Amino acid sequence: MKQAPSESAVRELLARMARVSQAFGVRTIIYPHWDTDIETAAEASALIHEIGHPNLLNSLHTAHEIRGGNQYAMKNVVSAHAAETALVAIAGADENAYAGPSNPFLSWGDVIKPLDEGGYSLDPFLQALHASGYEGPVILQTFGITNNPGHLERSLRKYEDYTEHLVRRGE
Repeated sequence: MKQAPSESAVRELLARMARVSQAFGVRTIIYPHWDTDIETAAEASALIHEIGHPNLLNSLHTAHEIRGGNQYAMKNVVSAHAAETALVAIAGADENAYAGPSNPFLSWGDVIKPLDEGGYSLDPFLQALHASGYEGPVILQTFGITNNPGHLERSLRKYEDYTEHLVRRGE
């Protein structure tokens, strides 16, 4: 929920976290999450640039970008924010997944699926990520996936398919 006392409180907290974590050799990475004070990579990026601390970084999450209305602009999202990104999370999704205002009764099942389920193609997102030179971790988002035996193995195979296409396109 959006519960920060103020925008300035969010900025002050992130700046402090970046300073303190840097002293310990740890990066501070903003995790944009739909229906919170920082919903998308663009909102995180604006704060990163405003705060200006070199230890404050962004993360990209397909589920939250879709919910935030960016399902048809993933290439642009990656292009705009990959340079300051330190973590990427991907998930399968329905082609017509919900994007829009908060809905407390909405499940995450349409934007967090095994990679081999749903009609939403991650190709544009992964192509842009590859083109950007991103070399950080890519994790599989599995929140709420239950009663789906073998989904991790199937997702790994699908991810291998995606990356194989990237390699072939790059030749």
